[in-house]
Amino acid sequence: MSKAAFLWRIEIDACAKMVDTFEQAMTPFCDVLSLYIKDDANHWRIEGVCAQKPERRVIESALRKTAASLSIKVPDLRINALEDKDWLAENRRSFSPFRVGCFDIREADGKAAIGRKYSLRLNTGAAFGSGRHPSTRLSLLALEDLARRTSFHNILDMGCGAGILSLAAAKLWRG
Repeated sequence: MSKAAFLWRIEIDACAKMVDTFEQAMTPFCDVLSLYIKDDANHWRIEGVCAQKPERRVIESALRKTAASLSIKVPDLRINALEDKDWLAENRRSFSPFRVGCFDIREADGKAAIGRKYSLRLNTGAAFGSGRHPSTRLSLLALEDLARRTSFHNILDMGCGAGILSLAAAKLWRG
């Protein structure tokens, strides 16, 4: 897979009532879109990222048409080149050890244990599943609770992440 020289960020701000409409207007120009609440629930930032340099005039035209259909002012468009960096290394640097129930979770090359019964070392790489998402946290706590009451011989972690639930189950049931 070849690496793009740059990634580009496209941003606008919109009120909550207009977010969906402007999100649809920006979708054709972005590889991925994210929505962020700014200061309060009424002020949002719509942020898109794309691998190709965006054409400002084309995006401005789409925003003008959308704003006209809503009879509102055209939002300010911001386009910035993102610096070329190793995002995986950046993610690993920001991955600090943390605890969930009886589990001590850290990057695979992390040194310091933080004193829980079971240590899970993750090589997150490009995968999802650092263990910090609430659904993963709740699943880990549920596994810990189940381990107090029952045992399993066959376990399937049918996710698309780093395999944290498989690792946890293997520790709890030696499976």
